[in-house]
Amino acid sequence: MELVAAAIASGLFGVIVALVQRGRKENKRDHGNVMDRLDLISGEIRKDIRQVRSDLSDHVNGPAHGAPTIPSKTPAKLRAKRPKAG
Repeated sequence: MELVAAAIASGLFGVIVALVQRGRKENKRDHGNVMDRLDLISGEIRKDIRQVRSDLSDHVNGPAHGAPTIPSKTPAKLRAKRPKAG
């Protein structure tokens, strides 16, 4: 009887170990997929943040907030003679 109980216990532990190993394998694969997607998204987020930062700096440092304007290198006469795009 003891041999039968030992065989059943060994079988149950074997099944449990197999299930745990399978779960770990799936978890590792899923974790890799999530990390790949987060890497893709983080690149887009960084790009968006840089654009917002640039736009905000341009706005804050622009003429609407009292910053000195940078004079154009083109004389006013030449700027007036340019045809309008249309």
